[in-house]
Amino acid sequence: MPVKKNLLRERFGRWTVIAAAPSVNRKTRWVCRCECGTERIVVSWLLTNGNSSSCGCYQRERNGQTVRTHGMSKSSEYSIWGLIKGRCSNPNLESYKNYGGRGVRMCHRWLSSFDNFYSDIGPRPSKQHTVERIDNNKGYGPDNCRWATRKEQAQNRRVNIYVTHEGERVTLTEAARRSGINWGTLRKRWIKGKDLFAPVRKW
Repeated sequence: MPVKKNLLRERFGRWTVIAAAPSVNRKTRWVCRCECGTERIVVSWLLTNGNSSSCGCYQRERNGQTVRTHGMSKSSEYSIWGLIKGRCSNPNLESYKNYGGRGVRMCHRWLSSFDNFYSDIGPRPSKQHTVERIDNNKGYGPDNCRWATRKEQAQNRRVNIYVTHEGERVTLTEAARRSGINWGTLRKRWIKGKDLFAPVRKW
């Protein structure tokens, strides 16, 4: 069993580790004091990975600067950024277990600045668009995220079957729509390795 690294008296951003805290679910935790005086228990890996560097006072200061700069604190882009950041780095949120709890992270560039997020991903095209991770095995960052509708995101799920139709790689659902052949028929042909788009026999 690996020996836990002693972080006592080490600094991580504005945090200073002042004492060990009881582990929960095998997660090593430390009592940390922020430069502003706030004390809080923080999971070890959040400190060492740079995902937690203050009690939130730094981000509030940054947010204040951001709001004064672009006035987007009430925008949908700002709300979405906050939701993503929370699900990736805040263990107190219910959604954390499906994101940060599974190792899904937000890159430091976005985590530290809404300006960077907005600059990289641009304005939200419509109310139907949300931020999609192109590769679900990777986290949130400029190289792996884009605005996409629910339909577009559904087509990017790992459970989809991709085929080539008229030289273009599309999902089996999209191929069925374009060819007019029933999805179930295409799936059976795909499983058996047959020609997907051969004319359907009519008796």
